[in-house]
Amino acid sequence: MAAAGWAVATQISTLIVDCGSGLTRAAVFWRDAGNRVHACEASASTGQAEPFALPRIVDVLTEGGSALRRWVASIQELVVATGCTSTVIGATGGLRQAEAAGRVTPRMLASLGELLRELVPAAEFRSLSGEDEARAELGAVGWHDPPGAAASFLSVTHGLIDAAASLCERADGAADEDARSCAIEAFGARLAAEVSASGRRGQLRGTLVAIEMVGACGSADEYGGRFAGLARQVGQRVVGKAALVAALREHLQQWARGGAVASRHEAYAGLLPAELLGLAGLADEGASFYLCRSFEVAPGVTLKPSWSLGVYLSRSAAPPPPPSPLEHS
Repeated sequence: MAAAGWAVATQISTLIVDCGSGLTRAAVFWRDAGNRVHACEASASTGQAEPFALPRIVDVLTEGGSALRRWVASIQELVVATGCTSTVIGATGGLRQAEAAGRVTPRMLASLGELLRELVPAAEFRSLSGEDEARAELGAVGWHDPPGAAASFLSVTHGLIDAAASLCERADGAADEDARSCAIEAFGARLAAEVSASGRRGQLRGTLVAIEMVGACGSADEYGGRFAGLARQVGQRVVGKAALVAALREHLQQWARGGAVASRHEAYAGLLPAELLGLAGLADEGASFYLCRSFEVAPGVTLKPSWSLGVYLSRSAAPPPPPSPLEHS
């Protein structure tokens, strides 16, 4: 990013820290003179080569003490380095799941709130519900509810994080040649049951666009290139349901023949296509799909329709709310 352009951008820029289930990362969002939205990885915006990365929020909350203080202090250092005019720290599925399981307690969150008030007082903390996250992602693609109607949501992602963790935990255990196949079968069965229980099996029509994590199945670069073969068949083009299902099944057959799952990315290389395969059950046989995680919105400008982008768009369209170190949206 040119220094002159960044000097202008910082006047109206927002730093959004994404406390993901795998790690904590960050991006800077801003509008140019033509009101076009731009995004840049946070460290890259300061000229650093290495991306900003911190441990998972769940890990530092459960460890507490100096680990939690270092985590918050690192975010404050990033706020200063980027020079952004506002900061949002957001947590999604990983924190929701840890709270539901009792691994993260109200007392731990209170400790986080105290440190945020001490070290990053201007930051706004948000713990997004599943619907909050979905609505933010809809906002990122420019969706607006029609008058008198509202988007409805079907939550089918609960269990993805646990399934990935379970696969990784078996990496140093006994050689179970069926571990991958069993994991995919169990995950797929749970997903199929939820799709069936929704009463919407085979009802979605038209072209369905897969974004975010399942959209990565159409990218040759995401997750260390683990979807390269799949992307060549179905990525960033409109494909019919039958073609998509066939490509996903072929990918899963190949993935299941691998050895121990040593990383979360390798686990997702099987679980995300399995999730998309399950979700395809909601579509009728004439539906088509478009898989893409990043979109070129102007020459040389790409954006990911993530919850972070959606939050930025909602904030930049209206005056931001006053800071709330522990607001649970």
